Amino acid sequence: MVLLKGSSDRLHTMTEIKLYRSPWKVIRLLAPNSVMLWGSVLMLMDHRWLAGSLGIVFCGSINVLFFYYLFDRRPQIIINQHGIFDRTLHEQFINWELIEDAYLVGTGAGKMISLVVDDTFKPSNKKARWLRLIIRLNEAMGYQELRLKVGFLNVDAAQLVELILLMRTATKPDGNS
Repeated sequence: MVLLKGSSDRLHTMTEIKLYRSPWKVIRLLAPNSVMLWGSVLMLMDHRWLAGSLGIVFCGSINVLFFYYLFDRRPQIIINQHGIFDRTLHEQFINWELIEDAYLVGTGAGKMISLVVDDTFKPSNKKARWLRLIIRLNEAMGYQELRLKVGFLNVDAAQLVELILLMRTATKPDGNS
């Protein structure tokens, strides 16, 4: 529970929803990648230098990333009455008033929830022109600029989309909608 000081001097209590990475979902991808890493080591021992070293560099760097994911115990997504905070997405909360729609894209560990926001509030407005072009191409393929990565999280992505759609239209505790 988090205590928030209201506009009047009374306190409002509000529950935050914190979503963490599932260690088992990370391990499901770490295990086969480790097998490929050992295969690369065997190639190197069999004097196949190029394939072995490329495999070790590629699979080794992915394993480092997966080990980081495995031991990172910070919440990845925080949902409260003000909005959504995604550690990998944005440096601030995305307020509920800014979210126009949300939908699920991708499969498996690549599942994401695309958040549709008004063009004036998109972070890319402050970015380089070539980056805005890439973002427009992504949007043409069905991916919004603001996407919550939920593939490694301990959550049902479809239910999270429903929660987001309900929260964006919910009434605030002070009576405002």
